[in-house]
Amino acid sequence: MIIGIWNQKNEGGIWEYNSQEETVKSLDFALHPYAVTYMKLVNISGKKLIYAVDEKVVDENGKVGGNILVYDFDKKILMQIQKTNVTLPCYLDVIEKYNILMGVNYGCDINDEQTDSELTIYKINSSGLIKKKETWKYENEFTATHFHSVVFVKTFDCIVVSDIGNGLLHVLRYENETVHYIYSVNVKKYGNIKPRYLVCNENDQCIYVSDEASWYTYIYKFQNGKLKYFAREHLLNEETDEKIASKQSDICINESFNKLYVCSRTGRFISTFDIKKDGVLERVQIFHIDGAPRNIAIDYNKKQCYVSCTKDNKVLIFNLDTCGLFQELKGIIKIDAPAPIII
Repeated sequence: MIIGIWNQKNEGGIWEYNSQEETVKSLDFALHPYAVTYMKLVNISGKKLIYAVDEKVVDENGKVGGNILVYDFDKKILMQIQKTNVTLPCYLDVIEKYNILMGVNYGCDINDEQTDSELTIYKINSSGLIKKKETWKYENEFTATHFHSVVFVKTFDCIVVSDIGNGLLHVLRYENETVHYIYSVNVKKYGNIKPRYLVCNENDQCIYVSDEASWYTYIYKFQNGKLKYFAREHLLNEETDEKIASKQSDICINESFNKLYVCSRTGRFISTFDIKKDGVLERVQIFHIDGAPRNIAIDYNKKQCYVSCTKDNKVLIFNLDTCGLFQELKGIIKIDAPAPIII
């Protein structure tokens, strides 16, 4: 198991957990203070590569920026450090169909300069190395954008970007090696929604949206080829104090059991939903844990779930029952500021 560490101390970077010895060790480049917020394991030309987001670094001139890291999983070597200039990256995804990596950079005030959110497209060569090709920004003079995640919807051949700042889902298409803007969906019609993470169901008909500002998970569905609001489901119950944001973080689908897991950092619990045929969610479990969950990863072979609790400096390991529901705590991995996990 690979764990990304989200801090700027010397123990940051990417670490490997040995389940047999129950130990963690830093990989060869983890001695550098990388702040890893997201990772994805991809097979390129028969090689297992990890693409990782290094959110925040300070260069030799005191400039703040970020990197995309390319790491050879089998050889355990760092292949590339791709700077993202002055914007700070937070998420990425790979479209193997087009051999591109999509990097999401959020807008913020750094070095006394306000930067805009960007979707950066990198071309992936046959070795897995990346080269910056273009960037896309949402032009809006009224509200600062804050992109946070991106998902590729294979069935409809489109890209969807979450924009916390504007409360929008931007729908794009990649054609002729260029990103084209199609339309935006205003999610704020249904409250002060701050769309954080996105995940598609098995047939790509629905996108599930974790909301940073409420206790609801929202369902957007492709109807006649266009993304529209469909329904929402509460993480707890309708009586929950809406003045307290749930701070939803990761959202994950267990494909074996057709379950959706949604983390609440504020509530320190994970809600499990059944995904019905039409994409509707039915809550079947509220599982409280000893920590603020940030990221989830599923080990389908062992029927276990790994939950990183960044602020609590640990990863919790839970068994899953035959229906995909959380059971007893199996173990604890103690490590500073864990964030993304790859099984």
